[in-house]
Amino acid sequence: MTKAPLFRALPSAVIFVALSTLGHADTNSINSIKLRLGVSTVEIKKNGCVAELWTSDFFSKEQIANSIDKHIDGEIEPSQISTPLMAAVTRNEVERVNILLSRDIEINATNEAGCTALIWAIALNRKEIFDSLLKAEANISQADAAGRTPLMIAALAKSTSKADKLIKAGANVNAAQDGGVNEVGQTALMKAAIRERNVEMLALLLRSGAELEATDEHGHTALMMAAQFGNLENVKFLVKNGSNTSARSNSGLNALGHAMQRNRTEVVAYLNEP
Repeated sequence: MTKAPLFRALPSAVIFVALSTLGHADTNSINSIKLRLGVSTVEIKKNGCVAELWTSDFFSKEQIANSIDKHIDGEIEPSQISTPLMAAVTRNEVERVNILLSRDIEINATNEAGCTALIWAIALNRKEIFDSLLKAEANISQADAAGRTPLMIAALAKSTSKADKLIKAGANVNAAQDGGVNEVGQTALMKAAIRERNVEMLALLLRSGAELEATDEHGHTALMMAAQFGNLENVKFLVKNGSNTSARSNSGLNALGHAMQRNRTEVVAYLNEP
């Protein structure tokens, strides 16, 4: 029997959650996953900071707060909240952050997952702290271990105001991800497209020079990704702003084909309109 890698045997959502939750999993964790999923081979790639996962609606605020405490208290190893500044940011301790910034600390300190104080501030919507970090000249281009930039995290978090400030501070709107699970080549525009009702972010990125037809490692454009996720508003916006509905990914599918493959009926109906 051929041994199929985990990434070919499971839905992408399951893979995404499992890897993002584990981070750099140890051998026992990997073996446990193998047993539960009934597979004998598993591929583990660095999937960056779990902050990216926490920008979605997958977890509640209470679950995130509980996870923050566990990371800080050392109950989750290796901890992704690994410096006093990151801890203060994640717990939204504004005064503590300002005190730390007034000292000679490494504002851009990171960990194995590539988490930074700035990424945490964006992902967890710490508005005042985000502004303080920018004022203190935090590195706006420093990506996590999977290559996700702060602007990509802002796009996923649907935080247009933070994205605008990052762009005005010089963030590269067309930076492409260089790692992650099935994410190589993704840009902030693609990240924005997968979050539902994210037209304001898409508009900002396009105004700022985002490449509409940029593709990831699979040949997916932002339109294809919006179609895959069934984000009708995003699809309509991208089409009205000139996205090529005929472009095809490496699999040979155009945006309509990807929507049909995922049974995104509303998107299919829209893209089928004359």
